[in-house]
Amino acid sequence: MNQRSLDGLTAFLTCLFPYLPDAEAMAYLDAAGLDPLAAALLVTRRRGMRRFGFGSGTTVAAVEAALTCAAVAANHPDPPRLVLAWKRLSHGFARHVLSMALGRLPMTELSCRYHRSLLMGGYCYGPLDPVSNIIVNTVWYDQNFPSSKQVTLQMISTSCLWRVVARSLYGLVSFLCTRYSSITPDQALQRLLVTAANLKEADPNLFDMPDRNSNLMSESDSEQIGQGSPDTDACEMQHGAVEASNPSASVPEAYAAAATAAFHSPVKVKKSLYSYKSQCSYRFWGQHERVSSMVKAALDKLNETQEDRPFRLHIICGVNEFVSGPESCFGEKPGDYNPWTPDKYYHTHINFLAVSEGHPDDPPRLFFAECGKDGADTCWCIPVTPQKPDAEQVRCIYCEHEGNRIVHPAMGSFHGRDEFDKLFYLSDMETYTNDKVITDKMVSVDQVHTLEDDAIYQNCCVDDDDSDSDAHYWIDIC
Repeated sequence: MNQRSLDGLTAFLTCLFPYLPDAEAMAYLDAAGLDPLAAALLVTRRRGMRRFGFGSGTTVAAVEAALTCAAVAANHPDPPRLVLAWKRLSHGFARHVLSMALGRLPMTELSCRYHRSLLMGGYCYGPLDPVSNIIVNTVWYDQNFPSSKQVTLQMISTSCLWRVVARSLYGLVSFLCTRYSSITPDQALQRLLVTAANLKEADPNLFDMPDRNSNLMSESDSEQIGQGSPDTDACEMQHGAVEASNPSASVPEAYAAAATAAFHSPVKVKKSLYSYKSQCSYRFWGQHERVSSMVKAALDKLNETQEDRPFRLHIICGVNEFVSGPESCFGEKPGDYNPWTPDKYYHTHINFLAVSEGHPDDPPRLFFAECGKDGADTCWCIPVTPQKPDAEQVRCIYCEHEGNRIVHPAMGSFHGRDEFDKLFYLSDMETYTNDKVITDKMVSVDQVHTLEDDAIYQNCCVDDDDSDSDAHYWIDIC
């Protein structure tokens, strides 16, 4: 009975929070005296989730799914009854920045010119706020490293987009650790959480004119903390850790460290990789055609209800074609779903930005679409709100499994939302677990090197000095 209870408590936390390993979940439970709600509060505090709303609709749905997983993991004879009892007892309990950069860039320039410089150099660190830094760095990169290969597209590579996030994260951490040698990378991460990744606030000496009386948080945040926010001590501790330290490196030196950590330089590859690069480019354009067609169909269906305010596509910024599966299709003729894998998936999740033709001056809105394939005829889209890192998250087991940061709707049903209990604990495949995602999958935080989708920007040419058996190709990613 004790073991089943522990399994249920662990399942509750790992289902409630993305990328929480079983071992960490048990450590939080131990610190909270096996109280799952107290353990959840510890997780939100540790992750700096200051806007986590325990009474929001998103959290209510997530808690219900987590309770179901806990009941299944504990081998409860009647999981729905247990969930209902908990809900009665607990009545009332219940990446963002990139979307804003993308939305502020003009559609024509973004699809024809700036998408490459955004993916190659649009990092969020700099002297301005993160969104402004991304835009300035994107334009600067395009001017200083112009492309010799022009590509026009409607869909930005999802993997390359999240590589920008990963490189920005490493750059920000390296900046702070270089500026203040006394702080650890973990403390730098906490610092960035408190200040929403804004170096102007994370480094009070950034302009060499520190204001010791300045507050690193907005007035609204300060009021919340003064009213007893659970991360008060953490904020004050991180504030003091840097305020009390003298910079050990200049700002240019810190920026150099950030650039080194964030940028991956060009390399030479063997001749045997030439066909592989061509195949990678072919795959991207195949996906580009499939997904663009899906988004067009979803928008056409939405616009049937919009009358004089139809939406038109701005840019596609997130794709996961591995939803509702895998189902073995051994012996079948490959379909159009994803021709490079032998398994079948019946749905695709997509994020895209669209503008209202009736209100051309309004900024683009972020949409979520779920589109069926290979016989699944569903096709719909809905506006969504970008999820801030310090708030509750809408989970999708399929997108998390691919290390994908698709923004899903807070309310309503989609494939991957209500399947945690089935795929976490009732599946013989043991494919979808937090631990497996962390250990077996390339989560986007590790994607800082060359990716397959880089092939669409790369110009490969043979080195005449190389022999046929040892030829090299120069990949120009600048």
